[in-house]
Amino acid sequence: MYIQTSLSRRDLVQSGLPLRVNNELIEDEVIRDEIRTLRLRLAEAMPGEHPSTLKRAEEWARDNVIERILLRQAALADADQCLQK
Repeated sequence: MYIQTSLSRRDLVQSGLPLRVNNELIEDEVIRDEIRTLRLRLAEAMPGEHPSTLKRAEEWARDNVIERILLRQAALADADQCLQK
């Protein structure tokens, strides 16, 4: 999946625009939960890390959510193909 936009990745994270992956809407709360989780893990793993690294967690969290949904969609499509055989 490719997202074509004139916005930077950071602008996309902060824009509040609804995110869709293959026409599946991703709720903002899912991304916010991933941001919280990732920030906590980064803070534990890298104490004293520069705040900009924790800020990038927003981009990484969004990427994680997109990748997780793409993997789930691919697995479901593969399962459907196996059942049809």
